[in-house]
Amino acid sequence: MQQTTIGERLQQARQRLGLSLEDIAVTLKIRKDVLLKFESNEFDVKLPPVYRKGFFKAYVKLLKLNVPTLLADYEEIVGEINHGTGFSLGQLKLDNPKNIGNDNKPEITELEPGESSARYVRPIPQFVHFRLLIIGIVILLIVFIGGLYLRCTKEHAASVPTTAQDTLPIQDTAASESTIVLTALDAVQVFVRQESDRRRLFAGTLNKNEHYTLTKSGPVQISYSEGKSLLIEQANGLHIKPQKEGRGWIRVP
Repeated sequence: MQQTTIGERLQQARQRLGLSLEDIAVTLKIRKDVLLKFESNEFDVKLPPVYRKGFFKAYVKLLKLNVPTLLADYEEIVGEINHGTGFSLGQLKLDNPKNIGNDNKPEITELEPGESSARYVRPIPQFVHFRLLIIGIVILLIVFIGGLYLRCTKEHAASVPTTAQDTLPIQDTAASESTIVLTALDAVQVFVRQESDRRRLFAGTLNKNEHYTLTKSGPVQISYSEGKSLLIEQANGLHIKPQKEGRGWIRVP
């Protein structure tokens, strides 16, 4: 009685289970033509030995056959097969199996049922370089936009003091304490800063006919939201009214 071949045993087991080659190809993620070659006793599949043996073992396990026996028969038939330099895995293309691993050895020993071979394929260098290029461009854009924002902010800050200053004679007075009275002819926002130590003496809103007395030491700078609504009275009885309408500032000795 003639002994059945490996391919015949595979085909018979598959038919007993009622499975088609398409079903197994989807389950194991192995190309149909590879399975067909196994059933035809054609083991010169253009795959590296580790993948070929892994696919064969996964197929045998799925068919619930005796794995050690069929593997022994497989090894006896296959022997050492040299498949050249190129091979394909489904739609993935590897240029040279010798490049897998640093020591010219495959990084895996075999594939399990349902395991995809795609995860063993190294990333394409060109794709990695493209991603690095995109990241670099994004970083440059962020730096450029940040620099532009800082420049605009500085230009805006530099333009704020362009409001006209009410001109009063600048006198070299000794830093002695004195008082001034701020009177609101109408609602006005006022900010008073002492020049000698940059200390804020007053900041707020004065309503119409409201007075505020403060003690200063030396000259002060008074900023206001509406010049015609503010009257400043010094301790010597001198009244100062900003000449500029609208927002501005004035220096009081």
